[in-house]
Amino acid sequence: MDYEILKTILCLLEKIKYKADLTPQPTEEEIKEKKKRKEELEKKLKEIKEGMEKNRDIATQALGVISLPLLSNQINTLKFELLEGKKIFLTQEDITRCRINFEDDFKNLLKKIKKDYGIIIDFREVIGDKQKYYEIALPKDFDERYAKILQKLRKLLSKVAPKESEKKEKEKKSLRDMPISYDAESCVIKIGELEVKLPPGRYESDFCKIMFKYKPNKPISWDIIWDGIMGSSLTGEKPEPTRENWQMVYDTMRRINKRVKQTLNVDENLFSWKEKQVIRNF
Repeated sequence: MDYEILKTILCLLEKIKYKADLTPQPTEEEIKEKKKRKEELEKKLKEIKEGMEKNRDIATQALGVISLPLLSNQINTLKFELLEGKKIFLTQEDITRCRINFEDDFKNLLKKIKKDYGIIIDFREVIGDKQKYYEIALPKDFDERYAKILQKLRKLLSKVAPKESEKKEKEKKSLRDMPISYDAESCVIKIGELEVKLPPGRYESDFCKIMFKYKPNKPISWDIIWDGIMGSSLTGEKPEPTRENWQMVYDTMRRINKRVKQTLNVDENLFSWKEKQVIRNF
């Protein structure tokens, strides 16, 4: 099973468990009352159908056309509520973190959970006054089933996860294969079709403004970059060769490399450090 689907199923099961923990089991009195109400509605439905068969006048037929769908809907609702176990409700807001749309994908996933894991007896889509939601009927032994399925799915996830990471590893790109430039006005490193945004007015943007003046593989001394960042050329002051000063340049370079790696899923460093010099590798 796909890694992402497994994660979504686990997320959804956790949401169902959370709602189940908050929902009390229906009492015998509640069940008895619903059964009684269901029998009354079924009796009324039968009477209307028989009346429509015996009496063909317009008034009787019109009453039947209006009443039958309403009664049928009420009976179906009671049938669902009389299924064993708890009934929980899930809204779109409840499953936001599960990264699944609340339409067919969600419905299909509920069907899969019902069929493959038996942790759902049934479910139904309800269009409420304010929003749509799903009512889900759970088995009486839901907690026991949930514990077993959770353990099984987590084991499966741990087996699938390495394969997924290998897949991502194969999909990694190389900076060597992409055109790279820097837009100083928008503080953006453009790499192929992607953009790495840098915070404007910060060390990173000034660092790149300096480094992209030079061709790749040309070593640039740390003090030239420091001078460009701190603006010391305006005052005529030169940076002292202290660790504090060159460390600032080094740390800025590392932050940029990290941004590039995270944005593009690459392993290479855009910049490298050697003997207190910075080199743009690509």
